Amino acid sequence: MSEAKEVKKKKRIFVKVNFLKVTDIDTIKEVFHADIFVQVRWREPTLDNSKDAKTVTDFTKYWNPKIIISNSAPNASTKTWRALKMGKNGEAFITEKWRIKGVFAENLELHDFPFDVQDLSIVVSSELTDDVVEIIEDDDEVSAVNVLCFVDDTEWTVRDLVYADQRTFSKEIAETQFKNPALLVKCVATRNAGFFLYNIILIMTMISTLSLTTFAVDQALIPNRLQLSFIITLTGVTFKMVSNQSLPKIPYLTHLDRFIIGSMVFNWIVCVWHAVISRYKDDPDQERYDHIAFYTLIGVFVFFQLLFWLVVLIKRFYLEYKTRNREKVYQEKALRLMGSTWQSERMNRKRRWDRRNKIDASGNFSV
Repeated sequence: MSEAKEVKKKKRIFVKVNFLKVTDIDTIKEVFHADIFVQVRWREPTLDNSKDAKTVTDFTKYWNPKIIISNSAPNASTKTWRALKMGKNGEAFITEKWRIKGVFAENLELHDFPFDVQDLSIVVSSELTDDVVEIIEDDDEVSAVNVLCFVDDTEWTVRDLVYADQRTFSKEIAETQFKNPALLVKCVATRNAGFFLYNIILIMTMISTLSLTTFAVDQALIPNRLQLSFIITLTGVTFKMVSNQSLPKIPYLTHLDRFIIGSMVFNWIVCVWHAVISRYKDDPDQERYDHIAFYTLIGVFVFFQLLFWLVVLIKRFYLEYKTRNREKVYQEKALRLMGSTWQSERMNRKRRWDRRNKIDASGNFSV
């Protein structure tokens, strides 16, 4: 019973977030640049059935949930204003609106890089504890993302989806534990992996394949074989260093790391084999051993490639499945609240998107 009373005492804060413009997602610094609109509202029973909501201008004498945007940079441009909004049955809501332009921190999950799907979050939290306020997604308003105003669309594709996730942040002051409620409102961006696919993965595959050509050198010229194998291995090390420039210093392996390290291990095995076969130069079966090793290494190379791409595709299909389910829930909410207006807006956005990406006969993009 006491827990039920504590829950009833909580003030509910309803949150809506619109991603007006996302200009850049910086993978190395783990931030994104955006123009964000945030609306929070809460009940104010003392103003119920007010005859003219516009006459209420001084909100300092009313209760305030002390909302903050936790992951915005200190130098972000912020405009804030408040208004009184009346419900259908005369219930009063104080509405606080934010317009924020700046940089937002985002802890990117890069295990699947460069085939990753990232959540770009706005962290709406309160300086009050979770036994006083509860921050939830607004069921009467639709959060949105403007997919047509995403600038970095050569590397990323922003999905027409916004969803929320409730969190609680703990902090300790003077040996006292405080828990602050928060709501993470997220849009979803899918990385276009073409650059890394063609400029790193494809080239690394070709380099690994070239290590098999060292078997074309006569068995009597083992030093030549080893020299070629070392050059190919060092080339792989160079590509590993290049790929590291596209990532922050993270304590785990990405898909790209696994592929490059796997390719380098394959090159290392080839080098070791050429050193081992030199010990059998007086053995009449040396050539047969070399042939067996050659075809075995081809099988290892093919198996590694198939296993890597199978893991990548399964994980990508799983992420796509989760994203589509979230899109379905989001679209059902939008249709419930906006009806035909939402459908017409989606059609208009699709037409504008098609026009934006249409190439005319001269080879230029027509907007």
